[in-house]
Amino acid sequence: MAEQCAGRRKDQSRCRGTALPGQRHCFIHDPDLAMRRAEGAAKGGRHKATEHRVRRDLLTDRLAPAEVEGVLCRAITQTVAGEMPPGVLSALAAGVRAYVAIRQATEFEQRLAAVEESIARSAPAGIGRAR
Repeated sequence: MAEQCAGRRKDQSRCRGTALPGQRHCFIHDPDLAMRRAEGAAKGGRHKATEHRVRRDLLTDRLAPAEVEGVLCRAITQTVAGEMPPGVLSALAAGVRAYVAIRQATEFEQRLAAVEESIARSAPAGIGRAR
């Protein structure tokens, strides 16, 4: 049977974790693994499966509006089912809002440029044209 970790919790009670094979401490309390724990903490949540799914779904290629809507709807469904944390859905929704705002601004600029070009082509010489 595996040994109980010899480490102490913050409240000074004994750790309930299982010691690593051939060690007296679990991963959290083993002093020899402090560097690995620090590296893992520095990574934070960057390697969570949810983040990888979001990156795969949203960042691999430019998505059509219907596809963005599908990703958001799927995220809502997963959150309601308890498969995705609400914070991830909130971050995704904020990203979708930014995506929509950028898309609208880009479309507006394209339309405005087309209207200006049309006016410039149809205006008589000397009116509305640069000389």
